[in-house]
Amino acid sequence: MHNLSVVQEGGKYGDVYQDGRVTATDALYILHYTVGNLDRLECCDYADTCRDGKITATDALFILHYTVGNLNGYYEAV
Repeated sequence: MHNLSVVQEGGKYGDVYQDGRVTATDALYILHYTVGNLDRLECCDYADTCRDGKITATDALFILHYTVGNLNGYYEAV
């Protein structure tokens, strides 16, 4: 089994915190952004995991699904 992930501009897709890993912390950053606790995300390209052109709580949910193995590195069902 191979662990694949999409890499964009030197980082992993979903790595909003930019620490080289995709974890619940990335989802938390997205949630903070969506409720207005953060003015901006440094890496918006990485945050739109559901690829709908918006950054919402759904993107955070996709990241959480990825962290528990329900989605692959392309954020598609396993």
